[in-house]
Amino acid sequence: MGDTLRMGFVVVHQLPVVSETLLLRLFGKGSVQRQAISELLELREQPLKTVVLENLTKLQIMLKKRTTHTQDEQDVMLNIDTLYEEWRNEAIQEGREEEQTRQRSLILCLLTRRIGVLSDEWCDRVRSLSMEQIEHLGEALLDFQGAEDFRIWLERML
Repeated sequence: MGDTLRMGFVVVHQLPVVSETLLLRLFGKGSVQRQAISELLELREQPLKTVVLENLTKLQIMLKKRTTHTQDEQDVMLNIDTLYEEWRNEAIQEGREEEQTRQRSLILCLLTRRIGVLSDEWCDRVRSLSMEQIEHLGEALLDFQGAEDFRIWLERML
């Protein structure tokens, strides 16, 4: 090709299994692709992981729109389905955890408004309550007249 047009070939299945080759190995076949997908799921680097998963989901949607698929395309779709389900479940769990944190914070704020400043011990005890107990506390705190009512309620719950 001459010096002006530099070109090379990548043999995906011969790439070393390192993070620097992950994106290329996602375009491999069979066990190479499955291994790369496994690594992607374990990846902690959220921005890269999110971008790759979004683009793989788009690829999956485009492939499913077609009526006929080669065996390779069917394998890719199966691998992406697994990846998408795990990513989706992870995102749902993260959303639940964020919501629970917000609910606990709201209850602590309402308690502070109702009975005054809470000790660190009481805050820690509230944070350790289950979500069902937090819901009960949200209802019960409306009837608290002071810190003693909260202490009694907390002792009954724990």
